[in-house]
Amino acid sequence: MESVGTSAMDIHLLFQYFKLEEVQWALDPFAGCGSIQQVASNWGCRVVGNDLNPRHAATAQQDATQVGFWNDFDEMGGVPAVITSCWFRLLDLLAPLVCARVTDVACLHVPPLWVTSTTEARQRWLNDLAEADRMILVTGLPVGPLGKRCAWLVVTKSPGRWRELVRHATTHTASWMALPVLRKAAADVMGGRVERS
Repeated sequence: MESVGTSAMDIHLLFQYFKLEEVQWALDPFAGCGSIQQVASNWGCRVVGNDLNPRHAATAQQDATQVGFWNDFDEMGGVPAVITSCWFRLLDLLAPLVCARVTDVACLHVPPLWVTSTTEARQRWLNDLAEADRMILVTGLPVGPLGKRCAWLVVTKSPGRWRELVRHATTHTASWMALPVLRKAAADVMGGRVERS
């Protein structure tokens, strides 16, 4: 799944649900073939693409897994938004890094099991964000190119900001789940083993 581009439908649905064109600009630090940039431009959202692979037509070819990459943006006031789908095996490293460095919102394309079937450290991180009312998970996206579904994990810098970005006039076909609800569901499934430390 990691070498397959993010489906245009998944990206379109993210923009259908959230007013991301309202952010000043967004970064896709793992742009790949540029599908996020292409769909975002149709919604009036300016996305700058970066990909370490020089064969991809991104604006820059920097290593976004390094803290120095993000430090370079601090001189410009930071990165307002990130919309990305990185290699899933790097999510434990990159999701906290990206969410700590954005100044407004991070939208991460993730496998749903990354959120629901999680490690203890990841669960603590997700719990902290959920309890601060800084995240929402959008599930039920269409089946992707490899026959699997993904989700959008939307994390905001300030509590409740995700509510301001939701398009209330949109008819939603995906499922929405605020993470406190998800945490309880996970605890129920795991027999109460999901605990707050």
